[in-house]
Amino acid sequence: MKRIVVVGEGYRASKVAALAARKYPKADLLWVSDTSMDKYPWELLSLLVRSKTLPDEWSKLRAALKVDFENHQKSIGLIPKKIKRVRIDPAEREISFLSTIGHMSYVIDKALVLIPWTVRSKMPVPDNAHIWPSDSCIDYLVHNWESLTDPVVFSQDLSLVQVLVRGGKKFCWIRSEDVLSPQMQFFLDQRLNGIGIKTVKAKSPDHWQEALETSGYSYRDKQIFLPGEYDCDTTKLAAYGLNAESSNLQNPSIIQCNPASVALNPLYGQDDIHFGEGPESAVSQTLKMAEAALRDESFSCSFERTKFWNMGDLSVATSNAGTQELRTEKQKTEFALACDRDNISKNAKHALNLVINKDSKLILGLEAIGPEASKLAGHASCLISCQASLEKMQEVQLPWDDLGVNPLFRCARILENKLSPGIFGITPDELKESADNGVEFFLLDVRGSEQFSLNRIPGATNIPVEQLSKRMMEIPRFTPLVLYSQTSAKAYSAARLLKSKGAKQLYVLDGGLDMYTLEIDYSFVSEDSCIDVCTTC
Repeated sequence: MKRIVVVGEGYRASKVAALAARKYPKADLLWVSDTSMDKYPWELLSLLVRSKTLPDEWSKLRAALKVDFENHQKSIGLIPKKIKRVRIDPAEREISFLSTIGHMSYVIDKALVLIPWTVRSKMPVPDNAHIWPSDSCIDYLVHNWESLTDPVVFSQDLSLVQVLVRGGKKFCWIRSEDVLSPQMQFFLDQRLNGIGIKTVKAKSPDHWQEALETSGYSYRDKQIFLPGEYDCDTTKLAAYGLNAESSNLQNPSIIQCNPASVALNPLYGQDDIHFGEGPESAVSQTLKMAEAALRDESFSCSFERTKFWNMGDLSVATSNAGTQELRTEKQKTEFALACDRDNISKNAKHALNLVINKDSKLILGLEAIGPEASKLAGHASCLISCQASLEKMQEVQLPWDDLGVNPLFRCARILENKLSPGIFGITPDELKESADNGVEFFLLDVRGSEQFSLNRIPGATNIPVEQLSKRMMEIPRFTPLVLYSQTSAKAYSAARLLKSKGAKQLYVLDGGLDMYTLEIDYSFVSEDSCIDVCTTC
């Protein structure tokens, strides 16, 4: 191979150049750049958010990282040549450009092009709005962080939300789609509301202003943050001998190239600043693409399984495609919702949603909320990678703090119960739909009488699980039973007991009261449909 050209700026380009130099030490390597790197490119922004520092410290940290990067480039002896007017002719295998010594032209064997990106919004942008995560938006946060009060954040993900939550900011988060599955999203929203963050749901991105007005939130004098998407600079593609069709930007999982010019675009469509493996994941994909291109082979991307948004005690993590997407796939799935409470304050520390394939019982995905969400998602990712089944999962050593039980095993036990004949899970929405269709059921609260007196689903009968054996006569024999407890663990214990006594049609409310999404509207349960026996407990 006579000449390899790397076209691009920044950290990923330096890694690609180093890879080419290492793989082909006898080749003539040329690294050129005709663009100025953004002040806060994606990789740097990932590092800044991941560092747990707040925006008012980002400029200092950015300067330190920039110096480290420049020193690194000097140490490996790879520094890009600044040029202008780059043109690549794939048919003639030629690159030409304007340098400080005039017009240059070279015959090349392969050009590895890192496509320049920009952040654009598909929504109308008001005068007081900023597009996250554009350079101008980050600059605004850096210089106005202390004075930023009650902003409005429209976002379909948690990329900017995590920064504001970690910084203790009060704000309004509006979205038209949920980040998580319904009950997990409910759990997160409730916790966010508890720390003074308002959550608003819009019926579509175009109706976000209408949704805010309906909610009574005044936004006219507030700073507004709207979502942007990473978009390709298509004007550069033509100069590089590529175009949107030939580089297949709509399907970046497959590398597309002509004989001499290759587009490396692992970030296409990644408009969401999350952290699993962090920015190194994108760098790794880029290097795999580059290595395949140097061998004239195709390459399929495998994007990271784990996503993590750092919000302290409210951190959120998902493994694999996310449980909501998994449920919409054609494969048969079953899920388990669980809340893990600590032993001192009895507060719900973690909420989990584990999804398995109903037939094979293989672990498919996980959503987790809580201070150790990243660790839980990491454990789930390992189980998914090694194709662990529900049975094998319980043979794996998954350590947890203070010799406690890993919350994933709580989900595993729930799934074992749900997969056993005669016990079924039911979501609040399914319960309401059944009531709307005239289905009769006996709603049984199996918590203690003290808990029942504090909060309950109206119309429920209270028989603590410890008293079930003595009070079987109070439970109708031929009516479907819907059991619930605070987190559903007691409800499943009660369901197993009733099943052993011959009860049929047993349902357990998924997630229990901690994740009961219909808290506002209890009207679907008639007060007269069940007997409230709390006073006899």
